[in-house]
Amino acid sequence: MNTHIEGRTGTERLVDAVRQDLLAADLAEGDLFMTELALCTRYQVSRSVAREAISRLQALGILHSRQRRGLLMGRARPGKVLGQCLPFMLKTDRDLRQLGRFRYVLETGAIELAATHATPSQVERMMALVDDWERYTRDGATVGEGFATDAAFHCLILEMGGVEMLSHLHQVIVDYFAETRWEAAEWPEQMDQHRWQHRGIAEAIARHDVEQARAQLRHHISYLRELPLRPPHPPPR
Repeated sequence: MNTHIEGRTGTERLVDAVRQDLLAADLAEGDLFMTELALCTRYQVSRSVAREAISRLQALGILHSRQRRGLLMGRARPGKVLGQCLPFMLKTDRDLRQLGRFRYVLETGAIELAATHATPSQVERMMALVDDWERYTRDGATVGEGFATDAAFHCLILEMGGVEMLSHLHQVIVDYFAETRWEAAEWPEQMDQHRWQHRGIAEAIARHDVEQARAQLRHHISYLRELPLRPPHPPPR
């Protein structure tokens, strides 16, 4: 294949051509694709266009380079890419609403796998997070630790499912918590109810009770289907 690519859209066309060739080559992670010079020759592009295209493919995890070896087949990690993009996607209430619903779909889809496949060590970690959460909700001075614990609790639900791609999407949850934290003064009023909800979810998972875990979680995060909770001032990131 010889594709002459030039101009401002050349990089995008080269990225697409390389992606198609990588799929056709059926390479395993770490296999050599070609050198940068070979890529320029094959696709008849300048070094600058090649490097820009390679940079984009590296950002996606599809390619990575190794000195004295060349361009190697990588492994796409959608969670990492999404995590890098999210801070630029949360500009409006509609953005937060969409992210909240996305989180709702992720967790309600993952809870069945979590309740089925959670290991004893994961259950132990979750119970410890529940205990930490209860302690933090009783102490308004530890709001920051409380939100970090809450985020860790929900990220663990995704991890328990045993699906690597799903667990990598934990950045969605972390970013959502960063954008929707309550003010310290509202902490007791908003979070008291989460004490028994977190424990109910954890205990259902520990029993491998899929239906109860699903029901408890849906009740716990039902607000995500409505409007997001936006703080009066953007929280520190």
